[in-house]
Amino acid sequence: MKIFITGGKARKSNNIARDWSSFRSGVAILYDVEKKEVELEFDYVTPLNCKPSERSSVLFKACSKVGDVIYICSKTEYIKYNITDRCIEKKVSHTLMNDVHLVAVIEDKVYVVSTGLDSVLIFNRTTDEFVGYEYLGDGNIEDKFDLGRDYRKVESLKPHECHPNYVFSFDGETYITRFMQKDCVNSATGKAYTISDNFIHDGVEFNGKLYFTSVDGRFYVTSLDGVIEEFDLRKAYVSGTPLGWCRGILPISEEKVLVGFSVLRNTKFKENIKWAYSKLSNRSYSSMRTRLVVYDVNNNAVVDEIMLDELGMDAVFGIISI
Repeated sequence: MKIFITGGKARKSNNIARDWSSFRSGVAILYDVEKKEVELEFDYVTPLNCKPSERSSVLFKACSKVGDVIYICSKTEYIKYNITDRCIEKKVSHTLMNDVHLVAVIEDKVYVVSTGLDSVLIFNRTTDEFVGYEYLGDGNIEDKFDLGRDYRKVESLKPHECHPNYVFSFDGETYITRFMQKDCVNSATGKAYTISDNFIHDGVEFNGKLYFTSVDGRFYVTSLDGVIEEFDLRKAYVSGTPLGWCRGILPISEEKVLVGFSVLRNTKFKENIKWAYSKLSNRSYSSMRTRLVVYDVNNNAVVDEIMLDELGMDAVFGIISI
């Protein structure tokens, strides 16, 4: 089994006190799980015209795959990367891209989650032309944002009202995951489905069910029919040390799931990690390392770990199979 993992490399000399300058490059890794070998490492730095400054963080967040092309997003672009030819086919950027968390292809459209603007931007799949947006906040987007401004040049728009982070298709409908509301919402009807009592990510379909992560180390499986199964990875460890920021999930089978964890880093938005703050000794933001966990659902056990920090990845966002 081969997996494609997206994330970022930290600036080692930085004390990571500022969210917007912590990471020096986006990084993607093609990894053979059975052989435990890296087949490809792809590093990327966003050009200056698409970011606020030379010191601005560059990260790869969640990705998706269509045929040979992997759609990867930096904070202000989406990149079409041909996994067979190992090359960039095209890069697309737009002035309304800020803190992009995912790019996904659904039918004839490309959906780009512009988290900074609490919006999902929509592009034509064939031409990559911008065709519209969906705003997740209250009221009208024009009341909060100047649509004539280049938001690629803005370091941070936090705090976010909704913090959308994932868009996916399920049973012919399009849904958007909202971090702050801890739910996903049907794009057409506006109906919201609460997933967790903590902040959530993802929305990955497998065998007719959806998989979500919550930041504190749990994941959920549901068909959006009111039945939600919760799996708590915290119970698989005995140390009591925070597991890290849980984000990124890939079901391997009904019995095993890959789950991503990033080491906790300092942030001025401490409310986003207050679930871990009270557990940390001396109020120091420390946790387990950046890694992928192979979790046995039936036995509530961690059966393997892939240490991503040893592979040059200091934060993980996306995991897909190749």
